[in-house]
Amino acid sequence: MTQQEEIIAAIQEERQLAYHPFLFRVDQVQTVGDIHKVVIDPVDDRSSLDDSLEGGTAWWGTPQKGHANILSVVPEDNLLNLRFVTALPPPPCEKIWVHKPDFLGELLAYWQRIGVIA
Repeated sequence: MTQQEEIIAAIQEERQLAYHPFLFRVDQVQTVGDIHKVVIDPVDDRSSLDDSLEGGTAWWGTPQKGHANILSVVPEDNLLNLRFVTALPPPPCEKIWVHKPDFLGELLAYWQRIGVIA
């Protein structure tokens, strides 16, 4: 395995570990203009809200499948502010999954590209 292949494999492995979705239960949804304010509660111990989720993606399967960009997070209020929503966010008691922004994806793409160019 070349050094580049080792680097690519390491980035892929780190990406799989770092970007697992967090699961939450919806408590409230309020729409203000194009922004959907979603108050949520974690479903398990590893799901927590912090600023690292800003710019990430939220998705859900009920009542209809949809996803949105996370504009901002207010951890002390358990609040996600969503924009670019493809379907109405789920109602209270339904689940919503949250993904952090995928910064390693760009790094991986770079390392894959330089092998093609070289």
